[in-house]
Amino acid sequence: MIREAEPGDEGAIDNFLSPHTETSMFLRGNMRRFGLGPNDHPNAMRVFVEEYDGDIAGIGGLTNGGMVMIQAPDGVAALGTHMRGLVTPAKLRGMVGASDQIAALKTAMGLDGLPLLMNDVEPLFTLSLDDLNMPPTDGLNIRPPTKSDLPLVAAWRRAYMVEAMNSPNTDDTTKLAKQQAENSIETGDYRLLIRNGAIVSFTGFNTTLPDTVQIGGVYTPPDLRSRGLARTAVAMHLAEARETGVTRAILFASGEPAARAYRGIGFTQIGHFTIILFGQS
Repeated sequence: MIREAEPGDEGAIDNFLSPHTETSMFLRGNMRRFGLGPNDHPNAMRVFVEEYDGDIAGIGGLTNGGMVMIQAPDGVAALGTHMRGLVTPAKLRGMVGASDQIAALKTAMGLDGLPLLMNDVEPLFTLSLDDLNMPPTDGLNIRPPTKSDLPLVAAWRRAYMVEAMNSPNTDDTTKLAKQQAENSIETGDYRLLIRNGAIVSFTGFNTTLPDTVQIGGVYTPPDLRSRGLARTAVAMHLAEARETGVTRAILFASGEPAARAYRGIGFTQIGHFTIILFGQS
């Protein structure tokens, strides 16, 4: 049986997702932040539960912004077929999740023929913060972005979207980048790396749980790269989070240079994570 989750289901759903945290951070984090039930935020989601004899076998999520996510280790076909009937392809923005499940879900939802902006299978990494290797931090500090930083953060976010996510070079991308920059300031989950009074890198947590964070949106301008700034920004932010009780970090790397940087501060690869974005460039 597949049904839509409702308030009161949060505990059972989180218990099911918890052993699969590495590939369920968006599902767990969105549910924790926005709950179940009506919410207008783009990241709030409808959640679908696949059950057999009262036991959960899979969870699917569909955000207001058109992102699909899933955790169904024993097979995605039933959830995929169910969600296929709830949304038109034109309303979908993308899919994220464990690579094997996303490949199967894309087929189950009849989306194999849609044009793609992005279809990346990225290495998935984890780190116990007890094993964090801190690079040198002399002359560097981090701080949250403020409203006065919005023009810079929005410009960097736009550059990140075009470079790393293959977003089109359009006014819509500029508008979305500004919205995401405003969100990064509002949540308090992002940090600017400062050197000699100048902002030189940007990092953040795109999803947070009390004990685990998922890193995302790391960006350094091209003329400041290959100096270890992004790696240091991430490490300093994780050290700060560790003081608040966070014990673990998750991330997926966009390429080998990024993967090398993350390995350098202690991350180890545990699998693969897929990011799909629909649409034409």
